Amino acid sequence: MRTITLFLILLVSLAPIAIDAAWYQKTDLTVVDPIQRLGGGNLSYTGNNLEPDASLAFANLRWADLEAANLTGADLYDTDLMSANLQSADLTDARLTYANLYQADLHDATLTGANLYDANLNYATLANANLMEANLNAASLWGADLTGATLLDAVLIGANMRHTHLLGADLMGADLSQTDLTGADLSGSILTATSFWNTSTWTDAFYNVNDEPTWAMGMDQAWRAAAGIQPLGSPVVPEPAALLLVLFGLALLPRRRRR
Repeated sequence: MRTITLFLILLVSLAPIAIDAAWYQKTDLTVVDPIQRLGGGNLSYTGNNLEPDASLAFANLRWADLEAANLTGADLYDTDLMSANLQSADLTDARLTYANLYQADLHDATLTGANLYDANLNYATLANANLMEANLNAASLWGADLTGATLLDAVLIGANMRHTHLLGADLMGADLSQTDLTGADLSGSILTATSFWNTSTWTDAFYNVNDEPTWAMGMDQAWRAAAGIQPLGSPVVPEPAALLLVLFGLALLPRRRRR
């Protein structure tokens, strides 16, 4: 009898255990179940479900397809989101300290008030993302695409922004203490009211002369030259034929008679 009992216990222990795959909630309140992996198939993640205020610290979410995910207030401490799709995701007030977002797609994502301290955002896509009041202290954004991004009042103390694309990005009021902007594209960016910009590294940063940034007070031409910021391109000059047409058009305008 004892032998049979032991045999049954062994069979039970060897039986496959069914583990439910996790789901994620979207900003429109729909649920994607299970989470998909970029490239096809289910993601091999079985931890907590992804929803507002979820506890997801140390989770492995590499290559996860999380488009439009609602992760407001979620704890993503040291979470691995390398190459994840987070387009249009809502990460308002999320904790992303030490998170790995290398090459992640955060296009149009909302990261208002998010804590990205020492996060890895190298080569991430953040075009048109909202990073207003985000904490990016010591974060690495080497080569990241921040085209059209909003960084109003963001804190970038000691951030690595070497070779970032800041075309049309709004950094009004941002704290740039010791920020490294070496080789960054500043074309069309807004730097009004940024603080501690004079402690930042600007070597080989550049802008298109036909899309000049809105400079902070004190960022005059002499300072920019000394800081190593390079204006590139030539001002657009109207073609002679086009200029003649404009002048001819002005000549045809009716003149007011003097009374």
